[in-house]
Amino acid sequence: MTTVRLLKNGTEAFPAMFKAIDNARTCIALEMYIVADDETGREFRSHLVAAARRGVDVMVLVDSWGSWALPDLFWDALRSAGGAVRWFRQFKHGLFMFRNHRKLLLVDNHIAYIGGFNIADEYYRGADGELPWRDNALEIAGDELSKLRSSFTRMWVRAELPIHRVLRRLKLVRIRRVRTVLDIPKDNVHFLESGLENPLLPVRKKYVSVISKASSGIDLAMGYFYPPGNIMRALKRAVRRGVRVRLLFSRRSDVPMARWAARGLYGRLL
Repeated sequence: MTTVRLLKNGTEAFPAMFKAIDNARTCIALEMYIVADDETGREFRSHLVAAARRGVDVMVLVDSWGSWALPDLFWDALRSAGGAVRWFRQFKHGLFMFRNHRKLLLVDNHIAYIGGFNIADEYYRGADGELPWRDNALEIAGDELSKLRSSFTRMWVRAELPIHRVLRRLKLVRIRRVRTVLDIPKDNVHFLESGLENPLLPVRKKYVSVISKASSGIDLAMGYFYPPGNIMRALKRAVRRGVRVRLLFSRRSDVPMARWAARGLYGRLL
């Protein structure tokens, strides 16, 4: 049986992740878009280093664009302790557009943390005198997490693929795109992968499916809101059939362009 616990903000998520890392016995896989060389980043690294020193297999995959300001030597202590670090598609390989925006901490293939958070002060204690950013995380525990390990391993391998192999894979996926069937979950948790390299768009399809099946209410809270047309249409159809739709967005954003783009959609929704 897979269990899920909601963690509100970094004040709940980071201590839980630190505890899981400290209790790790066999392996840790970390996949992150942004890791900052600040108090939070260094504290996170110290837990990983301690785990590696006691014999835990530690693997870290960090995006080279999201963490462009992070020097490679930041990871020297972890490498010296026996951990492995890989940058996801460095620019020198000509793969600027293919980024890894996923956030995952997987411990012992049995407990995972996923959400919108990155590893930086903004997500935990706050930076520059500001309050921490509002974010949710999920703590998931159970045997089904072997799927997440397989997913992490695929991204680990793809991190250093040359561009011609990435483009070839995209072409093959599009050729086979005759019919897309979403997997029926065997447990109470369903994991979906998405991104530039998955033209089948399982996450987008699931959003449309869930919205289309709603009968009473939809509550959607997002840091960034600029959905594709099929999701916008599904939301409007839900309103027309009497579903209560409530959308909660940020008044302030770290990406002003995203906020301005979202505001251009408010009129259609209202």
